[in-house]
Amino acid sequence: MTISKFFFIYIWLLLFGILLSLYGYKIFKICIALLGFITGFIIFYKITFFICQKELISIIIGIIVGLIIGIILLFLYFTSIISSGAILGFFIAYNILPKMDNILLIIFYIIFIITGAIFAFFLQKGVLIVSSAFIGAYFISLSIIMLFGIITPQNIKELLEINNLLSLNTKLIVITLTLILGLFSLFYQFKTIKE
Repeated sequence: MTISKFFFIYIWLLLFGILLSLYGYKIFKICIALLGFITGFIIFYKITFFICQKELISIIIGIIVGLIIGIILLFLYFTSIISSGAILGFFIAYNILPKMDNILLIIFYIIFIITGAIFAFFLQKGVLIVSSAFIGAYFISLSIIMLFGIITPQNIKELLEINNLLSLNTKLIVITLTLILGLFSLFYQFKTIKE
């Protein structure tokens, strides 16, 4: 059995997913900064790659923008709350929308992101717990299928577009595992916050 070149990313994703899903509300500022980095990286990597088709430039711009977004979210609490809802909207859109390379996809992403932000504004504590529980569970689920070699991305582009590589059966496994782990994490976070 050969170890994937992304093995340590899978492990990091697993550990971050566990931390986020179980303690996301308690360590909200750190988690939102990391999620802001990840989301900023993914979005700007994809935009840059779409424009210039050069992976190294896309990675550099993704890292720079991801760091800027992560730092901003670390210091702006209220913005962070709204952003957590927007990030949840982004991850939902990322997982349910089909692969398209056109303006319609961008419009749908914007709708999901804005809807998530609005929910977070009105339901702050609940949205923070739900978003951290389910995003963490999603990270755990993805890392498990990659660690077991069910899917093995060959480059950064494939790693970031992992959902496009999954077969229908594998997607159902990821969704089911995410729902089970997410519900467990949700109850765990609500229980520990009440104590």
